[in-house]
Amino acid sequence: MHSHNQGQAAFHGMLLFGEETAYFSHLPMFTHPSHVFQAIFEVTLSKEGTDPMAAYVEDRRTHPQAKMYGFAPVIDEEDEDALTDAFILTDLVTPANPHDPQSLPIRSSFKGHIYRGHFETFHEHEKAESEKPKPIPGLENVVAHVTNTVVFRKFNVHQTLPQLEYLLFGKARELFLSHVITRPPPGMRDFDQVLGVQVEDHQFTEDELRQGLLVTFPGRENSEDNKIQEQEQVTGQIQVHARRPDGPHSLAVQLKVGTQFYFETDDLELPSNHAGH
Repeated sequence: MHSHNQGQAAFHGMLLFGEETAYFSHLPMFTHPSHVFQAIFEVTLSKEGTDPMAAYVEDRRTHPQAKMYGFAPVIDEEDEDALTDAFILTDLVTPANPHDPQSLPIRSSFKGHIYRGHFETFHEHEKAESEKPKPIPGLENVVAHVTNTVVFRKFNVHQTLPQLEYLLFGKARELFLSHVITRPPPGMRDFDQVLGVQVEDHQFTEDELRQGLLVTFPGRENSEDNKIQEQEQVTGQIQVHARRPDGPHSLAVQLKVGTQFYFETDDLELPSNHAGH
């Protein structure tokens, strides 16, 4: 078992969203060293004898009121299945061969159950009537395979954002905004939010969207009260690193916001007595 300074191997719950392409957004917590990362991955889902992606998309379509879907890794250290071993989140982005940065990551696949709503009992997100959340029948033991890392960043203790910032990512017909999370001062909290969005007046290439584009909202303070709302129409500034003679430039884009797939603040609160690391 290897360990390094990025925390211990742990259970890493994920938000699952997207219908054309599946994405995971790691559910972070400021109070646990293993979870102080904002990470969004493009994934494929597989399970022998069935198509879990189609089944999950169908479940979304037949439950239009459900916004949040969760992917809870199955952790079983006793079995022979390497896909159910706990892992360190950075393993998903750390090359297996330290001398070859292009080599495959230490870990790219893991097994888990898909839930409609949150998989943790104490979270209120769209719970079923029963006390203990249960996976969607047929969507247990699904293998998730990471095919692209949209963003992977450790929270910076010293970073504060003067204005709202989101990441824009996705594929042509299905785009998303994810709030850029920063570590708040003790006693304060930040927020995790994922929204569906359409860009009204510009076509971005898949290449530009693969690693996410930073969208800022000048004059709009970075706070929960000022967050982007469902169905809002808003103008954002996007930094485009186009291969152009005049270098990177900023582009004003019209955004039409759709569904909010996730919004959470409680996990992103720092207790007043938490000095940090």
